[in-house]
Amino acid sequence: MAKIKKKQEALSVSRLINEVLVAQLSIPFRQIVNDTTFSKYTGSKRPDILISEFEYNGTNDEQYIKNLVAYAEAKDDCKVDDKDWKDALKQGKTKAPKLGLPYFIVTNCKTTYFYNAKTLNQLTLNGNPIREFQTIDIYRLIKNKLTENPDLDSINTNVDSISTISEAIFNKKLWELAGVYRGINFKDNVQKIDFTVGFVALEYFEEKEEIDDNKDASKVYWSTCNDEVAEKIKNNLSGYISRLEDETTFKEFKNVMEVVRIAISGDGKNKPLIGVDDVKQIYGIIDSMKPLHGTGFDLFGAVYEMFASSKEKKDFGEYFTRRHYTHIFSKLLLQDEDVYNKKKEFSIIDITVTGLIQRTWERVA
Repeated sequence: MAKIKKKQEALSVSRLINEVLVAQLSIPFRQIVNDTTFSKYTGSKRPDILISEFEYNGTNDEQYIKNLVAYAEAKDDCKVDDKDWKDALKQGKTKAPKLGLPYFIVTNCKTTYFYNAKTLNQLTLNGNPIREFQTIDIYRLIKNKLTENPDLDSINTNVDSISTISEAIFNKKLWELAGVYRGINFKDNVQKIDFTVGFVALEYFEEKEEIDDNKDASKVYWSTCNDEVAEKIKNNLSGYISRLEDETTFKEFKNVMEVVRIAISGDGKNKPLIGVDDVKQIYGIIDSMKPLHGTGFDLFGAVYEMFASSKEKKDFGEYFTRRHYTHIFSKLLLQDEDVYNKKKEFSIIDITVTGLIQRTWERVA
């Protein structure tokens, strides 16, 4: 039985590394080491996952360990704070200092927590508990911040870092949604995209109201839709959508929010497309995406990129250029402009199209 559990855990960790760390967060595979003994540092106790700035070739132990940015203990199919989770905490507290890291990660391959190795307090990033694996840039940031102040539990980043974190995590969450969607019979990808955009917009609206200081505590919002009972979440969301359609200026999302309402509650003639358990799961995934406001990238463009087929993108006549590209090129092109002049009209050609024209011209030439 123990061998079977160990085999299942190894499979889960392998999938975590390949599907999340490498495929979604773009961490080079050779910089990740799994279940390998570094006896000089941790004796016979093997760290489950290590991530370094350098590739590991089997002989450069010292170089690899000295440049570690992250270490994780993985316990498959356990619950937060149960016996296995607490065992991982104990191991992390022991191994992290020996590996030269001021923090460590515990994961059950679904839920992930970051801990200060000295205080064992959970770490937060820009005020939010860290519940997902991050990019190498963020591991480096956390390591540097805690090296400077070992008692620090709250990590804060600048705007550019927030954008980097948010997009990586947002895309990972879209992958999770795609997994749930496999069991749902959407009419086509357009319906799937509209449903996702509408669901994300429901969370986004509450954030916007809070930022604008317009939130009315007497009314239902995204956060008040949550409940342990799946049926109640569905009913609360349906009521929330109806309120937004009737009361707010959030009208540009009315059609896609209506797609959500019909999908989860039906339209009087047809049964709901999505069962209550799936609604609860989708709500939980999107709730864990926040904060969404001020991310610096195109949230809804990312949804389109994830779920639209190549044919649909071609039919729509566009491929979304990501916001971090447009931001950089706009700054470069407008660096000599001091103030906005509405009489001075100009256009910036999409760099994707420009590249296509350039490649076509080279072939003709």
